[in-house]
Amino acid sequence: MIERRAGAAERDEERDWITGLASGKTARLRLGGADRPNAVLLIGLAGFRNVNVAHGREGGDRALASVGERIRRMLRAGEGAVPFAARTGGAEFLVLLDLPGAAQCAQLLARQLVAELNRPVEIDGGEIHLSPRIGIAEAHAGEGQAAFMRRARMALEEAMRADTRTIVQSEAGRLDEALMDETLGRHLRHAFERREIAILFQPQFALADGRMTGAEALARWRHPEFGTLGGEALFAAAARSDFVAPLSRHIQERAIALAADWTGARDDVRLSINVTAQDLASPDMADRLLGYVAGSGFRSDCLTVEITESALIADLDAAAKQFERLRGEGLKIALDDFGTGYSSLSYLSALPLDYLKLDKRLTEDLQGSERDRIVVRAVIAMAKALGLEVIAEGIESEAQRLLIEREGCDYWQGFLRAGALEPDAFRDFALKAD
Repeated sequence: MIERRAGAAERDEERDWITGLASGKTARLRLGGADRPNAVLLIGLAGFRNVNVAHGREGGDRALASVGERIRRMLRAGEGAVPFAARTGGAEFLVLLDLPGAAQCAQLLARQLVAELNRPVEIDGGEIHLSPRIGIAEAHAGEGQAAFMRRARMALEEAMRADTRTIVQSEAGRLDEALMDETLGRHLRHAFERREIAILFQPQFALADGRMTGAEALARWRHPEFGTLGGEALFAAAARSDFVAPLSRHIQERAIALAADWTGARDDVRLSINVTAQDLASPDMADRLLGYVAGSGFRSDCLTVEITESALIADLDAAAKQFERLRGEGLKIALDDFGTGYSSLSYLSALPLDYLKLDKRLTEDLQGSERDRIVVRAVIAMAKALGLEVIAEGIESEAQRLLIEREGCDYWQGFLRAGALEPDAFRDFALKAD
């Protein structure tokens, strides 16, 4: 870990000791003052967790120090007063602009910062590449400070989720989106009792013989005002209202209970349910899931538990023990959405897995450039070397199905044959599938 500088700097709470920028505390005091900035840039480093995993905390601190120095150097290069810059926590930074025409200045500065931060950082004799993302918000008349910063936060979150957009500028209308999120968060707490959360099932098929082998449970929110909301919007609302764990447990228990109705029709069909990082943080997760299975009568050896690759698991060793407990009772474990997150290799090496699910974007890459195809083939080969079976998601054409079959995938799911089905419709489909 980088050593703190001795003397006055060590006692100076106004400075972040790793980067030399202003501290998060100083940033909060500045934002709470009477002089509001014209624009704010929030800078995040996508996948920074990989640096700590690969190089340890000390390597991560050195990378942050390099980022801080680059931000400081870039801001000093302009004319006039140097903008305020702070490290607000983790791998996140903030820049405040007080200039007239700040919106245009913010866009130009953001592009310059992205270019600067995209340059590799040298650590331990090698190079690492960071992935900067920036959210921008321009102040609007009559808008409170909290709403202003909330728009900047939402812009950064959108940039972090995007595949190609590294800079996202918030518009005034985003305030309405933030308020809608808050509304959904409040409504979600009553959605269970009103039976608004629906469980659907998307079939999965074997590439070897085309038979239906299982189904993934998916959640939909049938909101009385906003219509049907998909799983992403549902869990986003849950995250904003700190309600992810209750929602996840409700979906798991309900899906297993519904799947128990398959027993008389197709007792060889697997059910896949998703668990979240919040689930894994609970030490009784394995016992709770096994309780759902026992209470429903569903066969434990027909249940697959999926953890998404982008989930931020705080304690991999504890998660591995919970998964081993489930596998000891006959359950299977899958790593979902492979190709969208940043913890892939650590999860593959640390967690006891049975399946690897290729995200739709990786599947699409098989129809892309030769370089794209090489990457996907390498992923499939790695999975096979680890003894994992591979499931391809998002198959929408026969050409895609033939490609994944040729590349060695074992199973697939997608609209080519079936989308997400209501429980009764799925039961009918399962009876006719073979």
